[in-house]
Amino acid sequence: MNSIDPYSDKIRVRSCGLLISDDKVLLVKQNVPTRENPVWIPPGGGVEPGESAEDALKRECREETGVTPSGLRLRYIHEFIDNPYHALELYFLADSFTGELKKGSDPEHSQNEQLIHEVCFKPVDELTALNVVPDFLVDELKTGRYLQNQIGYFKSDQ
Repeated sequence: MNSIDPYSDKIRVRSCGLLISDDKVLLVKQNVPTRENPVWIPPGGGVEPGESAEDALKRECREETGVTPSGLRLRYIHEFIDNPYHALELYFLADSFTGELKKGSDPEHSQNEQLIHEVCFKPVDELTALNVVPDFLVDELKTGRYLQNQIGYFKSDQ
């Protein structure tokens, strides 16, 4: 990306959702600035000034997927550093969600520059075959550790 990249040269706080139903997790296939090819990630995005992390997650999920999570519980903190990108990502596990699943858009980007390719529920036992980021999520979801009642911390340096 170029010097007007809105995601670089600052520390971003991102709120991300783990929406799981019938042993499937909601994922968004999209372009990200640190990868050449699209990746699968949980829905989420930047927390705006004055907005709570939970409200940011609800807004981002609606924008990207058409569904709104509820009963949120902080489960993971992930620090991502790949200069010039640095993000603190808060992953919330949702008890439930409402709405109709559909491919959404990102209002920060023009119609011609949208990052989202697809949104869908992917079986947890098939995640290893997908390009899911961050990496720690696949193991946490497959082993069921995401159900534990504690907050996990992970760090990714590229």
